[in-house]
Amino acid sequence: MCIFAFTFLIEFAIMIIKFLLFIVFFFILIGILFGFSLFRFLFGGLFRPPKQNKQRVNHQTRNRQNPSKKQKKLIDSNEGEYIDYEEVKD
Repeated sequence: MCIFAFTFLIEFAIMIIKFLLFIVFFFILIGILFGFSLFRFLFGGLFRPPKQNKQRVNHQTRNRQNPSKKQKKLIDSNEGEYIDYEEVKD
């Protein structure tokens, strides 16, 4: 009976150690991922080419092609849709 209890305690201790090692490696992995994310946030602009705003580029090319032609608005500032509604009382 004493030997069985001793082997049970040894196996239980090994299971606890495995679980604790799993938790430690999990936190190490989370720390590495967080560090990599922080590195990308701080130094990511150094390795990427600068972004060009597509709207600004399209607007500039359109102005170069038709400099004398003014853009026409599709909807006038006075136009709109008005809806009649009734207030519902309980």
